[in-house]
Amino acid sequence: MSTLHKNLAYRIASILVSLLFVLLAYIFQIPNPMMLLILPVIYFTFSEGYIAGALSAVIMGAYGLWFFSTPGHLFVYDTVNVQKVVMIVIALLVTVTLIGNLKARLLAMEAQEAAVKARNDFLSRMSHDIRTPLNGILGMTRLAQGEPDPTVVRGYLGKIADSGHDLLGLVNDILDMAAIEGRKVKLYVEPYKLEEFCSYLDAVIQPLCDHRNISFIRDFGTWDKRILCVDKLRFNQIFTNLLSNAVKCTPRGGRVELKLESYKQQGNFMDVTLSVIDNGIGMSEAFLQRLFTPFEHERNTLTNNEQSTGLGLSIVHNLVTLAGGTIQVQSQLGAGSTFRVHLPHLPVLVADTKAAPPVQTKHDLTGLRVLLCEDNEINAQIVRVNLEQQHVDVLWAKDGAEAVQIFEQEPVESLDAILMDIRMPHVDGLEATRRIRALARTDAGKIPIIALTADAFSEDVESVLAAGMNEHLAKPVDMAYLFQVLARLTGR
Repeated sequence: MSTLHKNLAYRIASILVSLLFVLLAYIFQIPNPMMLLILPVIYFTFSEGYIAGALSAVIMGAYGLWFFSTPGHLFVYDTVNVQKVVMIVIALLVTVTLIGNLKARLLAMEAQEAAVKARNDFLSRMSHDIRTPLNGILGMTRLAQGEPDPTVVRGYLGKIADSGHDLLGLVNDILDMAAIEGRKVKLYVEPYKLEEFCSYLDAVIQPLCDHRNISFIRDFGTWDKRILCVDKLRFNQIFTNLLSNAVKCTPRGGRVELKLESYKQQGNFMDVTLSVIDNGIGMSEAFLQRLFTPFEHERNTLTNNEQSTGLGLSIVHNLVTLAGGTIQVQSQLGAGSTFRVHLPHLPVLVADTKAAPPVQTKHDLTGLRVLLCEDNEINAQIVRVNLEQQHVDVLWAKDGAEAVQIFEQEPVESLDAILMDIRMPHVDGLEATRRIRALARTDAGKIPIIALTADAFSEDVESVLAAGMNEHLAKPVDMAYLFQVLARLTGR
């Protein structure tokens, strides 16, 4: 029942109950009925609010006006009864106002207590979820520092990398939730071929299934050469979360399936329903009621040891809603789960049947000269060493002002690219970029400037591009992708 219907029902109930009390007072000829009739006013004001209480008070007041009228003369009063009527009206007004205020204060106190509890729950969960991978990173680092065997050290470093990826996933989930709830997420629609999506699943989901000996089935039915237009990043995020959760909740030897349930084309748009099905442990009916609530987990013997933030399904629900779609869940303990994602009105293209030429992914960065602008010494060392391993000559500026100075001092066309941090002392990366672009040099307007920054929201990307930069790469930087960007922007 909607809130509007509930409020209407409560107001009707206040009228009917008040009339019932009036009828009882009239039938039994109660000599001083207002003590009885004040009860529904108190009840409905406290339980349902001002309007329901006021409706009840009007009925009570009308009966009081009639009851205290001079016999045989409706609404005519002697002096004593005038005083009684005035007292009745004042009493009803005071009752509705005082109880309404009391209820408002109690609701405010409950909301404050709920906010404090939610904050404490959030901090408690984040403390646990952040400290868990941090413990792995710091613990393995200490072991590696005291280990002489390079083979053992490489094993420790692998575990450090795994913990770092877990921590990065947590940060990304928190930022996604903040961006979605702050309405800062925008969907960037582009063509997404089924083969490309399948390749992504092969790289991300298939290894998870192989590790647990789970059969991963993809059933796209009679899907033809039509190409959906979606936000690739968010589309992948939706089904990565659903499929990885299905894998976590499915015992070894089980089955996880991604199935195209239906699709219906109308003109250049299509409605699509995709399902993620598993034969795992399922979920209880009680947990289904809070399934999409942030930080919620249903603990069981299969998932207790799994690293999870409890944000994935909440993010999925919000992204599907943002795309104008719906998500439905069917699940039963011990009988698996089915998530159905319905995405309406997706633009659709017809694929070109001609074979596309192979994409050349090799690159050679040897001999490039790059200006790195980074105030954090550790971050600068990471980028410098990785670039130098690719035979790139790196100049290092510790803030934006120094970056502008170095660029001015270097001969024209001697630098091939600039890697620019954003948040730095003295002169930040945005201002440094604007100053470089404004210089009276032939290369100032065309040298590639790439942002390497921890500012990862969509508005951060927009501000970076608006300042004159060519690309935005979020920290921690994927070095392989940085090499690709450098190769593309420098013609390598």
